[in-house]
Amino acid sequence: LFSVDFVMSKDNLHYDKSNDNTINYLSEINEKMYKISKITKKRTPFSEILFVYPVQTIMNLLPGKRASAVREIFRIINQLTLNNIQVDIFSPVHLTKSSISEKGIKLGNRVYKSIIFPFAEIVDRKTLQTIRKINQYKIPLIFLGSAPAFTTDSIKISEANYSFFNTDSDFIREIAPLLPEPVAKFPKNSVGTHILLSDRTIILAAPSEKNLEFSGKIIFEEEEITVKNEKSLVVLEKIAGEKLKRIF
Repeated sequence: LFSVDFVMSKDNLHYDKSNDNTINYLSEINEKMYKISKITKKRTPFSEILFVYPVQTIMNLLPGKRASAVREIFRIINQLTLNNIQVDIFSPVHLTKSSISEKGIKLGNRVYKSIIFPFAEIVDRKTLQTIRKINQYKIPLIFLGSAPAFTTDSIKISEANYSFFNTDSDFIREIAPLLPEPVAKFPKNSVGTHILLSDRTIILAAPSEKNLEFSGKIIFEEEEITVKNEKSLVVLEKIAGEKLKRIF
C-alpha cells in the first residue's frame, strides 16, 4: 500500500495551473520518485497482516450492491492505511495455497500473524477448509461486515456462527488487540511503513492528507527521531549496529 505512487499522492508538491508549470511539476515528481526508488530498491513494505479481498462474495452480488461493496472495501483499506496498519492484499485463492502452522500463515517468503477478511459471507469450499484450519491454529482471523454463511454452491455453512466486526463502528480500535504490535510508530497526521532490505531497514512517513503537516516522534524499535512541521516525505534508515538516521 505504501508504494512510491502512494507517497506522491500524499505529497504536497504544488501544481499551479494558472502558471502552466506542468513541466517543472512533473520534473520534480519524477526526480523524487527516482530517488525514492533507489533508496527502497522498489521493494514492497513489510507486513504481518494478510488482507483477503472477498472476490467470491462480490461476484455473487447484484451490480449495484457490488459497486457499494467495492467502495466499502477500499474505504476499509484506506482507514487501515491512515492508522498505519500495513496489509498485504490477496485473493481467497492465494489464501488456500498458503502453509499454515502455529507460526502463522506462510505465503511466499512472508509469514502473516493476523488475517483481515471483509464481507466473507460467501466462500468456496476450499476457502472454508482453510478458514477452519486457521481457527485450529488459533491465528487471529478478523471478519469485517459479515462472516462466512454460505458456500459458492449455495450450501449453508453448518457452523455459521462466526463473529464479525461492524465496519460502521470504530473497528480499528476494536480489532487492534488482534493485530501484531507495530515495529514502527508515526506522529499524528502522518502515514508510514518500513521496508526490509538485505542490510538495512528503510522507514517512510508522509502527510496523511494533502496540505497537512506532521510533527512528533517517528519510533522504530527502541530508537526515535523527532520531526517538525513536515509537509512532505521523510525517509529514515536503520543499519544494524548504527543509530537511526534521516536520509531524505
